[in-house]
Amino acid sequence: MRPRKQILLIGKSERDLMAFSYALNTKAWGQCVYAIDAPSACQVLRSSKLDVVVVYGDESWVPVIRKAQPDCRIMVLEHGTVSTHADVRLSVEASPGEIIAMLRILCARKRGPKPGGAK
Repeated sequence: MRPRKQILLIGKSERDLMAFSYALNTKAWGQCVYAIDAPSACQVLRSSKLDVVVVYGDESWVPVIRKAQPDCRIMVLEHGTVSTHADVRLSVEASPGEIIAMLRILCARKRGPKPGGAK
């Protein structure tokens, strides 16, 4: 049995976050936590170990997430073609299949030697 992944969803619309959370939870994919406002998102970032963070539209979260959890993978869903420092950037209009496929890639464990490993 695979361990469940910890996924944080950050956005402004509770309806979109709940729909996305429901889709991931019905696939038995991971444990989703979602946050709408900044204080609750910061509290979750500090208190738990996350595998992936999905940000809806607000790219300003990327540096905050990198500072709080440097090993966490970040996916940004946005409307424009703004360059970002996230691991993956998709359009909001992407199909659910594309989004879930990207999440599977982001959650896959890296194999091979660890960076800065023992010599």
